[in-house]
Amino acid sequence: MKKVIPFNKEIVFKTTIFEITDIEVTHELDIGSENMIEGHFLVNGKYKMSSSSTFEESFQEQLPFVIEVDEKYDLKEAKVRINDFYFEIVNEDILKINIELELSDISEKVELEEEEELLERCYEEEEEKVEMLESDEMLEDEMLPELKEEVVEVEKTFPEVIEPIDIVDSAKSEMVSVNKKEQGITNKSISTMFPGVSEEEDTFKSYYIYIVRENDTIDEILNKYQTTREEVSEYNNLEDVKIGSKLIIPSSHMKDE
Repeated sequence: MKKVIPFNKEIVFKTTIFEITDIEVTHELDIGSENMIEGHFLVNGKYKMSSSSTFEESFQEQLPFVIEVDEKYDLKEAKVRINDFYFEIVNEDILKINIELELSDISEKVELEEEEELLERCYEEEEEKVEMLESDEMLEDEMLPELKEEVVEVEKTFPEVIEPIDIVDSAKSEMVSVNKKEQGITNKSISTMFPGVSEEEDTFKSYYIYIVRENDTIDEILNKYQTTREEVSEYNNLEDVKIGSKLIIPSSHMKDE
């Protein structure tokens, strides 16, 4: 952003002025820490006192300059220069100097109210993140005891078939190992608990019980457990999956006799 600051000053000569034959304006200005620009302009030149004069007189003037820039502007990176100047002979002994001072690389400061609003929004966003984390932790704390109770019920129902369940906190899933080899359990009982277990193959099956969390997708879960939608559909209704739903995910390999 740029700003142009006008400045004008009349210089009174001790002699008459007929013509300005040469003129130059420079500055020695500094930008202070309190949005102050101060210093002076240096005016050097030559003039004739009359139309018939062949001799040129020299002159030099130092014009003080002090200005306070509005505090809404940030001048830390600002640069100052003379953009333009012109002069006029007011009468026989007065010369008027007009200068355009240019301030570049300035920016408007963020208003205090805007800063407070920005900080408040940041605090609100952080609070929302904390609430989401606390909500996830509460969900995990609520669901894990339920899963443990389900495991106990399964062990009571099939004590000879169900092996110990490993509840993995970090993955929030449970693995149930079922060995179907000649245990004397009816096919009807087994299919009630795990309808996807084959009745003919002598296999070792593992079932992962996964709690669906926020932002989970079915494809991500299938990819995580290296299974297919068809296999998981045999054990779950994938049309009614929501946060907190428990999915039974099968994983199997042939067990050596």
